[in-house]
Amino acid sequence: MFIKIIFLVIIANYVQSQTEFILPPLSY
Repeated sequence: MFIKIIFLVIIANYVQSQTEFILPPLSY
């Protein structure tokens, strides 16, 4: 259960970093 929470947090951070990397060029 605790490991699953850590896994979801890692995926959330990865997705957030990917969206931050993709969105800036589209905002211009």
